[in-house]
Amino acid sequence: MIFLFSLSFGLHAERPVQLLLQGDSLYQKKKYSESFAVYKELYDQGNYTAQMLLKMAYVKEGLGEVADALYYLNIYYVNFPQRNILKKMDSLAKLKGIEGYNYDDVNYFLFLYYRYKSEIMIGMVGILFVFFLAIVSNRVLFKRIPITSPYLFLVLAAFVYLFVNYSSNFFYKGIIMNPKAIVMNAPSAGGQVVTVLPKGTRVHVWGDDDVWYKITWDGQKAFVRKSNLQLALARDEKLKDGFFGL
Repeated sequence: MIFLFSLSFGLHAERPVQLLLQGDSLYQKKKYSESFAVYKELYDQGNYTAQMLLKMAYVKEGLGEVADALYYLNIYYVNFPQRNILKKMDSLAKLKGIEGYNYDDVNYFLFLYYRYKSEIMIGMVGILFVFFLAIVSNRVLFKRIPITSPYLFLVLAAFVYLFVNYSSNFFYKGIIMNPKAIVMNAPSAGGQVVTVLPKGTRVHVWGDDDVWYKITWDGQKAFVRKSNLQLALARDEKLKDGFFGL
């Protein structure tokens, strides 16, 4: 029961705990549809555990609703990144001919990024701090500073700032949640149709324009209505003004 601690409870946690126990009880009794309804109520409140997400995906897979199973596996992955989840999504997608889940070196890099994001940021800040101390030490001990050092420091500082504040923007995925989502070449109903994507398709999301998300499809910039797509966000990630400002 240790995974209970991963729930995002507030001061009044009794109700979510009761719902989770109820859902687990129904799941153990193989009342999968009933258990999913309870889990979904918890999920809609922003409360979930790793095991709960896996059970939700399992129920949807068992019902043949692979696209929904892929959605919950995506949510699991961005919150609890594991390489085997990438492989599971890849195999499920191939089974139904759904695109966007190829397990390759890029996806493995994203796995490492999500898994060690905090450590990477701390390491970069640490390197920047050591470099700053080296500049100060040269100034104090040797009364000189190499000409290139201040410029290199500023470049490194800018890079660290951009990485810490904006790196997540480049890794957001969106999952098509409607049966047929029309992809346009411009953020307008008057644009040309690029393709029609089936439910479950996963795409890179780079920005937004009013009621449209800007995506990459087949190596090109395209647009899909926000109502057709859901972002796979971790629990602590929230859309803000200017979120897609880059």
